Amino acid sequence: MAEKKKMNEEEKPVTMDGLKGQLLRFGEHNILTLRKELHAAVDEEARLSDGGQKDIRKQLMDKVLMAVLMITKLEDQVNETKKHVVVLNKKEKEYKRTFEVHKENVAELEAEKRQANQKISNLRAEKKSLEEYAALQQKETEQMKNEMAPYKKQNAMLMNIVSAAEKGHNMLLTTMSSINKEISSGL
Repeated sequence: MAEKKKMNEEEKPVTMDGLKGQLLRFGEHNILTLRKELHAAVDEEARLSDGGQKDIRKQLMDKVLMAVLMITKLEDQVNETKKHVVVLNKKEKEYKRTFEVHKENVAELEAEKRQANQKISNLRAEKKSLEEYAALQQKETEQMKNEMAPYKKQNAMLMNIVSAAEKGHNMLLTTMSSINKEISSGL
């Protein structure tokens, strides 16, 4: 609503009050008022000057013509400036739209960054916890190895005994088989 009102104000011509409540746009002139002022100026010049009335009228008409030309030129400048202001306002609106889009993108990226930083800090905490657990496990493993070292020697000795027992058992089986064969063949 406010933008629409601003647009109307930008497009609205400059106005001033004329005679009898008429509303004149910039560049429109109340001819009756101009004529009265021109005649008053001519009468005043005629009273003050002793030259011919035609010269005075010509000078005043030249001045009025020059003033009208200046007014027209100023009106053209105002119109050009107004067009330039409208173009600048359009560019400003485009920049504001672009700014809003970039602002939203930045907000999204900052939210993503916060989430990523949170994940990173969580992962670092998890890594630290796992490293502490691994160090504890390593320490326990070393402690268990140290505790099991005497049992390794005993285990090696037991394994040698078991191995010797296996060999003896196999030899006994072989001997028993050969005895059984001899007995069977002797009978």
